Amino acid sequence: MSTTATRLRRVRRELDEIGESVERLAAAVEHEPASAIPPLVSLTEIAEITGIKPSTLRTMRVRTQLPTPIAELAVGPIWLKSDIKRWAAKR
Repeated sequence: MSTTATRLRRVRRELDEIGESVERLAAAVEHEPASAIPPLVSLTEIAEITGIKPSTLRTMRVRTQLPTPIAELAVGPIWLKSDIKRWAAKR
């Protein structure tokens, strides 16, 4: 398999993940009043919700054991709180 093909597959996977994140955010906003922002959480808040250390959560994220973040901000990734609660309930 060529390097270009491998890179294109990786880019496609990343674009699919971004598309899924946009769909989840749109669904969350759809059920809220226009002025409401859906609850978002960072790794720190995920640690508080789950009792898992932030360092462990970072490792889990690298291993793709956490849901895909809804966005990557300068301060780090953020998730929909509802995605994290659903994920934590399945653990």
